[in-house]
Amino acid sequence: MIPVKPQIEPADFDTKVRKPGNDWLRANPGVNPSKYKNFWTACLDEMADLYSHTCAYLAISFDSVYGADSVDHFIPKSDPINGKKLAYEWSNYRFCCLGENRKKRTKVPPLDPFDPLMKQDSFFINFADGSIYPNPGYDETYKQKCWDTIEVLQLDRPNCRKMRKSFFEMYVKDPASYIKYLQKNAPFIYQEVVRQGL
Repeated sequence: MIPVKPQIEPADFDTKVRKPGNDWLRANPGVNPSKYKNFWTACLDEMADLYSHTCAYLAISFDSVYGADSVDHFIPKSDPINGKKLAYEWSNYRFCCLGENRKKRTKVPPLDPFDPLMKQDSFFINFADGSIYPNPGYDETYKQKCWDTIEVLQLDRPNCRKMRKSFFEMYVKDPASYIKYLQKNAPFIYQEVVRQGL
């Protein structure tokens, strides 16, 4: 995971998502958050374009034609304090692949890729096996936030390791041709390739 620059909400977001969503909430008081009407999907295509089809948590670009993209509520709808208030707010949405959304569920990771205080080099990659770990140069408190974020989002599960290792192995076969592809489609991996001087 690397920091992500939040994009300005689309001009029609209020009309397509916020207003109908909040109107629906007022008309359905007390409804279970898991049953909230998913007006947020109306902005999914625009969100995908604005974030270059790149998962906010994995920092990997993926093809939305397969239906794998989703809107994650960073503060979950079930949050007793802010969940309802933020259910239809652009600032609470993170574009991500469906797998990551399902892994996160109703949890809130300590690190938010939209947070301007998140450090660019928070995580390192071991390309031998694709695993990730906190930058050892940071203090123990920040490193623990990194470890907890890895755990909450399950960023170091076997298929994530395999994916990162696969990208790196393709790069190694043809570095000159593949480096620009990494920069565009796998920015976290690109950042680590550059940092490690590979």
